[in-house]
Amino acid sequence: MNRTRLWIFFAAFVLPVLAYATSMDKLNLNPSAFTFSALGTPTPGEARYCSNCSKTNPCTSGGSGATALGEGTAWNCGVSSSTPLPTATPAPTATPQPTATPLQFFGSSPGSKVTTTGLSADPSTDNCVKWIAGGKLGDAGAACGTGSGSGSFAPYDEATPLPTRSAFNCVGPLITCSDDAGNSRTNITITNPTPVPTATPQPTPTPSGGGSTPNRAYFQNLAAWLEPLAIEPMQVNSFSYSINSSTTKYLAASYYTRVGSGGRLENRFPYQPIPLRNVTLAGLGSGAAAIIIDPSLPTYLDAEATYYSRLNTLDTSATQYVGLTAQNTAYPLLPGAYGAIITGVSSYNFTWVAAMISGNNNGGTPIGVNLQNEIGDTGSTDYFRIGHALRLPISKYVVNQVLSGPSGGSGSALGGVSYVLLPSSWGAVTDSTSYIFRDDFMGASLNTGSTWTRAQSTTGNVEIKTQYQWLGLVGDSTAWGNNGLHSQSSTSRANGKVFLVDVFIPSGADGSSSSTTPNLMVGWSDGAGQSYTNFSHGLDFTNASSVLRLTVFENGTSRGNVGANPGFSAGSTYRVRITLGSSNNATYEIQGLPEYSAIGSASWTDITPGTTSSSTTPLYAGATIFTNFQTYISDMRLY
Repeated sequence: MNRTRLWIFFAAFVLPVLAYATSMDKLNLNPSAFTFSALGTPTPGEARYCSNCSKTNPCTSGGSGATALGEGTAWNCGVSSSTPLPTATPAPTATPQPTATPLQFFGSSPGSKVTTTGLSADPSTDNCVKWIAGGKLGDAGAACGTGSGSGSFAPYDEATPLPTRSAFNCVGPLITCSDDAGNSRTNITITNPTPVPTATPQPTPTPSGGGSTPNRAYFQNLAAWLEPLAIEPMQVNSFSYSINSSTTKYLAASYYTRVGSGGRLENRFPYQPIPLRNVTLAGLGSGAAAIIIDPSLPTYLDAEATYYSRLNTLDTSATQYVGLTAQNTAYPLLPGAYGAIITGVSSYNFTWVAAMISGNNNGGTPIGVNLQNEIGDTGSTDYFRIGHALRLPISKYVVNQVLSGPSGGSGSALGGVSYVLLPSSWGAVTDSTSYIFRDDFMGASLNTGSTWTRAQSTTGNVEIKTQYQWLGLVGDSTAWGNNGLHSQSSTSRANGKVFLVDVFIPSGADGSSSSTTPNLMVGWSDGAGQSYTNFSHGLDFTNASSVLRLTVFENGTSRGNVGANPGFSAGSTYRVRITLGSSNNATYEIQGLPEYSAIGSASWTDITPGTTSSSTTPLYAGATIFTNFQTYISDMRLY
């Protein structure tokens, strides 16, 4: 069809139809033209197609599409396909037109207007025609199909329609757009990025192993090296400790030990534990000691992550420190309820520095392990100056003091030990006990608001010592009841209920000799006061005829001295257990070196007196002290 025929067709047919549609008000049935929210206010008789309307009267959204008919001021979408639209007024018979000359546009500029018939000039060559407001035609300013006119497209994203736009833009290095004139379309090409090499899958962490391969499983051992709760009860004096062929234990530190039947094997420089398997470790006599770690006790979801997390925690935790200022002197180093890690030790003119679990207050051989190598014992010629880092885990099972050796050389004998106290969240060894009451004394101060009722004659006499996270108790040597505490919560008397607490009586720089009477009592209290008479079942660490003894008191009545004679040693840690009986009685038991089994072991020494009776109920956990003497207790529990 040539251009002349096109204009004739346009004038003869298209323009009359448009004029007819205009005479019928508005008729717009473009399927993509309107949504319910875009219908607007109708002109009576106006019809539009609504793409998301329901077939209701009036129109509502949420449907699959309907024809909307303007009725008054509302749209009616309830018109069925069989309902005829209002009959349009027939268009008047067109008056025959004279033979038309080719239709012409004002071609002076894009957007110039036309009237309905006579045009005085051609549009620009090959330009497209567009409608202009007022029902007129004008030059679109560009050839048809170039995208520069007023055409639009309906984009979709995975079948979800996007807003209709008149243009699109390709963005990003992986997207390329190109014109495909032959197919009248635009091609969009998305290039796949260079694939990243697939990472080799790591073994899934398993409890207690940290992985299935040997190198990853080894992190179970590394994490256990930093696990004080994995330390077994201390092996001391003449002992024989066998390890089978399928088990590995670690010798964290030892003194006066050997493996097998000859020689001597010790870990006197406890920077790293020694693995032991299918051997027997022996203590060679009085004073021998071994700290042994069992890596199978803790359970780790991811041992590797735990190990590195612990190293980071050690580096970011507050450093505690014990200064050594005199030779042959014991200084308290009390691991908190969850243990500690010794991180460094220094010696300036000492022959040795040792970590102790038992002093020699009663004439016995002290029990402990070296924290660094030594070259002799006298101090006159074998002193030395050395300092080094450690990562030695310790618990109340194995350490409670640091002991300096003899000194020599010029200048003062000085040294120190640094360590980090561990929080309750550190341990990975399960405690299955369900406690009625527990205070691990890990807070910054004693909780007297909701946990304890306290009496103290001087501020600080009954207070948590944050250097150790043990509760310190000091009396005033004036009267019982002036310094002590009992729990605010109580429990009724019942057979099998247990009171448990750890007790440390210092010696040396922070303690006493055998002539000093600590008079520290622990046990079941009646909650009415802090005197020894308020203890229904109490064990007193005291002095009888210049001998350190243990004495049982019930409601102020002495049941006599119990246990060994001497009953305890200054410089040692003891665990006291008092279990209620079925007949108002109680069973008294104790652990602690050197007189009894090591604390934490399965063995207890029964020290129950011949007579025990108290009907008091309810009962409370408590402790009290008479003498002006520093003592410590840790981790008081009822269960």
